[in-house]
Amino acid sequence: MHACLILPLFITVVAEDYEYLLGTDDPHLYNDAPLDSSSEDVSHSLAPCPTNYLDGDDGKCYKVYTNHSNYVDASHQCQRDGGKLVSVTSAKKNDMIAKMARDAGVIVWLGMKCIKPHVEYCAWDDSSRAPYAYTNFFRGNPNSIGECVLMMIGEIANGKWVSADCDYIRIGFVCQVTRKKYCGDYDEYKKGGTCYKAFNLHLSQEEAEQYCQQDCGHLASVHNFEENQLLYEMAKNNMSYARIGLRTVNNELSWGDNSTFDYNNFGVNNTALGDCVAMSLKNEVIRATQWINVPCDQGLPFICQRARGACYNTTSTLPSSTMAPNTCDEPQYFSQNGTIYSPGFPDMYYGDKSCYYIMTVSLGQRVRVHFPYLNLHPDSCIKLYNSVIDSLPSDSVTFLTPPTKYYESSTNVMKMIFVPPPNAQQQWYNVDYSSSWKAEFS
Repeated sequence: MHACLILPLFITVVAEDYEYLLGTDDPHLYNDAPLDSSSEDVSHSLAPCPTNYLDGDDGKCYKVYTNHSNYVDASHQCQRDGGKLVSVTSAKKNDMIAKMARDAGVIVWLGMKCIKPHVEYCAWDDSSRAPYAYTNFFRGNPNSIGECVLMMIGEIANGKWVSADCDYIRIGFVCQVTRKKYCGDYDEYKKGGTCYKAFNLHLSQEEAEQYCQQDCGHLASVHNFEENQLLYEMAKNNMSYARIGLRTVNNELSWGDNSTFDYNNFGVNNTALGDCVAMSLKNEVIRATQWINVPCDQGLPFICQRARGACYNTTSTLPSSTMAPNTCDEPQYFSQNGTIYSPGFPDMYYGDKSCYYIMTVSLGQRVRVHFPYLNLHPDSCIKLYNSVIDSLPSDSVTFLTPPTKYYESSTNVMKMIFVPPPNAQQQWYNVDYSSSWKAEFS
């Protein structure tokens, strides 16, 4: 049987004297103003392209390399730049890439491979698969000459795609890099240039602040009504309360980022409930969007903020060195959330040995994982299990898995086994037997 086949508390206190608990002078507190903040307040501005890359006006940047390389070396260079070999999805983009290649005077690798000489067996490096809205193969292609695809330049076949041997042909290539957002995966508040993100991890105040600092920021501080509404909209789904960076120290309220306390939206301000502060996201003891005291050591979701451009690197998202061990000698363990890389990533893995990964989250939670980058051999897979001792996988990830698909365990533990293709080590020279991938879990 093929190795990759699987068989079919939040505690609230209500005082009798409710007026005693109220501690706000916010003019919006009792108004029936709509809770929805304007989408115009949220921005996702893009940073410039990396040096020597061309802006394609499609959220991506492109660069022609004229140093002659085989397919693997070309792909590795694009990975070091934080991208992939180019995917061509429209006639307009094909014309642009063809002009870049012609101006540089080189035929170029495209980021496509065809494991059989038929279009339906072709796949782009960005994981998109047939059927395609656009292809531009020259007549008689794809064919059995090779699994890789290059773009021609010249009069007769300018911009046309042809099959080529991946290893022995050395030509130029085109890399594409997605333009970064200045705020990364945070939301940007237009008016202040500050970035925010809500995390559904149950952490204490100290743990949450440390988490935010590791992400180049602090727990969120709030300085006006619009900011408060923005944070509410961001965090309201699947949460009841979210920590912010406010706490009482020596009988005074102060923000963790040392900014001025100049906006008050307490629904309940009573340190008998705790010295730290959370925003209510449901209409319970207080209205949604209002603040309430909470114990500092209680595990709660939280909101981080960071300055626009923090944690940002304009040149590359992937270091040239490897991001994971090159071999699979023993299981690797991960807690709460993180990123897991295939052995030797961003380089390919040619080993025969399966790799074991154990992910855990807090009791009562479930592990969620997806694969934003996935380049698996068709005979390779990644098996997912609901516990360490399970012998039957709950699901299996293959080269056909889209990067948008999420998998969830039924417990707070997930075991993941990366199974390489048979005899991969004996095929170290053959890119077809290699795999690389990146998984993100929470």
